[in-house]
Parts: sequence; C-alpha cells; structure tokens
Amino acid sequence: MAKMFSFLICLISLFACTSCASGKEAKIGEEFTLKSKESISVKDAEIKITLNEIGREWLANGGERAFCSITIKHKNTETKSSISVGKPVIVGDYAVQMFRANPFGNGDATFIVRQKKDVQSSDTNQAEENTPKNKAAIEFLANYKLTVEIKYKESSITFPETLTGLPFTHYQSASSSAGFDLSPYKKKTLALLSFKLNEKTKRGSALFAHLVFDKEKVVGAWMTTDAPVAPGIVSIKTKPSDLSW
Repeated sequence: MAKMFSFLICLISLFACTSCASGKEAKIGEEFTLKSKESISVKDAEIKITLNEIGREWLANGGERAFCSITIKHKNTETKSSISVGKPVIVGDYAVQMFRANPFGNGDATFIVRQKKDVQSSDTNQAEENTPKNKAAIEFLANYKLTVEIKYKESSITFPETLTGLPFTHYQSASSSAGFDLSPYKKKTLALLSFKLNEKTKRGSALFAHLVFDKEKVVGAWMTTDAPVAPGIVSIKTKPSDLSW
C-alpha cells in the first residue's frame, strides 16, 4: 500500500510539473527566454513557439553567428523556421524576433512577438525618425563612437526584484561599467530601444546596442552580438575592434 501511495504521489508530481512547463505564457511585446525543447504560448496572438535547437553557422567573411530552429503554431497552422538575430519570422499579422542566442551548454534564446506593422523593415533607417528617444539614443551612442545602421526594435523591459539572475546580472554589470545603476528600477517596466550598429567585431559579427529609457533619459545600456558566444553581453564602452567574437 505504501509503495502504491508513493507511486501515485510521483504521478501527481509529474503531472503537475508537466502542466507547469507547458503553461508558460507571454504577451505581445513582452520579451521571453526559452531553453532548448521548451515552448511558450502568446495567447493574445494565438501563437505557440517551441525552441527546437540552437546552432552555429559560419559566414562567408569568416565570422559566425547563432541561429535557432523553432516551430510556430498559429491557429491551425504549424510551421518550422530558422531564425537569427535581427531577422524576424512573419506569422500572419505578427512577427517573431530573436535578439539573443546562447548555443552552449543547454542553450537558451530570447524572443519577442510583435505586431507585424511595428517591425522595422531592413531597408528603412527608422533611427532617423525625429523623436526625442531616437535623437537621445543616437547622441548617446556617438559618445562611444558608435553609429546606427537600423533601429530594429522598440519594446519594454521589466526588471525583476533582484538583478542576480540571467540575463539581468549581465545587464546590470554592463550598465554599471558605463556609469548606470539599474537597481532603482527593480519591479518596474521601462522602454527599451535596440539598434543594429554599423560597427562589427573583429571577426565580422554584428553588434546591437540596447538602451533603457526612463522617459526620455538613458538609464541603462549594453551591447550584444549575433555571434555564438555566452553570454554575449558587454559594456557599451567596449571597442568593437577589441571583441574577438
């Protein structure tokens, strides 16, 4: 009887864990991180995304970058796609974007689902829009001799109660080296502007600048890359030519 009771407890625990794992949800415009084989539902878009695997590909210029194989279920249609940083996958009226991938170890990647109309096309330089945030961002980046190729995402970021987990500990460290402190913004949601830069790493990998805004003031900043490195998050003060990615 005791063995049967223990077996039933195990089954209940397993069912509970499975339910929790399959119940991961996000909203449109909300960043989320998936590990390999993990899924998430974006309910208001009727989209379910599964991260199948994370890989690396070598470029003609000798550089390399990370990419992900994902399965997207939208309403009654299911498709498999390959996605890399800065290149959205369009699904109906929505766009799935990836802006960070770690192919090492168990691997994980960070995504966002947005309205298709809000996604910047690759042949338009939205960074030239005459808005206070854009102007402030371009002036800020110019202080570090960084120039914008394209603004590929404007979203929001919610900071947790503690900045010790990934990737927030790296965001805090990188921002701190540039003279910022993200700790006053714990449990708060702020605007996040992300730009693809003209500058590249030593090996030709792309660089992206991410600026956190409190109203129209920059209060946090870091750079990421599409190269397959972990964590791939560095200070905005880092010279691209010093990065061996």
